Amino acid sequence: MCFLGIVLLKIHTIIISIIILVCNTMDIVKSIENVGSYRGYAKSAFIISMVLNSFLTFAISFGSYGVIRHKKLPLKLFLFTLLAFFICKLMLAEIVDGINGKIYELLTSPWYHLDTALSLLCLIFVSALYLRLTDEADLRSQAICLSDLDSTNGCRHLESFTA
Repeated sequence: MCFLGIVLLKIHTIIISIIILVCNTMDIVKSIENVGSYRGYAKSAFIISMVLNSFLTFAISFGSYGVIRHKKLPLKLFLFTLLAFFICKLMLAEIVDGINGKIYELLTSPWYHLDTALSLLCLIFVSALYLRLTDEADLRSQAICLSDLDSTNGCRHLESFTA
């Protein structure tokens, strides 16, 4: 389990998300500069990269809500989006590298690499935060169950679900 508390995990996640947004913006700008110069699969690679960046930008805004408000569904979606973004960016770079090395150099700018690496780091912090929130919720439900223990019926808050 992660040794950081929930507050530190939230702060790290938000800070890294902001940095990813800056890197996303710079990568989109770099792709827009290059998309007009090429045709065919190179243009498609730049467009796919821009779509992935735009999708992650939306997911960061939704995931930040989950981080701040301790909502599990936005955090799950944020986790999935970060994982999908990371895998798709790696696959896109490998495919373009196999086709043409010159396009690979243009596509994988320093912003591209920084964005991909930071998405992995953010994925680690978000997954640790999600696990910490899940563990804390389980501990709270066990504490409620133990405090409501009745000698004949067990936990009172579980009786309403069985009746």
